[in-house]
Amino acid sequence: MLRSDWDAFSGLLDKTDGDDLTRMGGMINARRRYLDAMAARRFSIGDPVDFESRGKTYSGVVKKINPRTVIVEMDHLGPPWKVDASLLRPVKVGTRAEA
Repeated sequence: MLRSDWDAFSGLLDKTDGDDLTRMGGMINARRRYLDAMAARRFSIGDPVDFESRGKTYSGVVKKINPRTVIVEMDHLGPPWKVDASLLRPVKVGTRAEA
């Protein structure tokens, strides 16, 4: 968003009451669910992916796609990880990072 958009948003926020904030919260949550669903749709089962966690890059393969999260199986790191779809990046075959 542009700086002027944030300024306008801030001005509107200053004028809201509790009911307006509740409605805005619902709108924000709906938008977040939509963005999460769109992120998950980028992937298919079997796709190689990577993501960062605690300063390390991990690679794996998509095993299951949920509405917000993706189950990623990694070769040597124990059980599959449930990862927010927005954190995943598709990986070209042959370029997977090693954890």
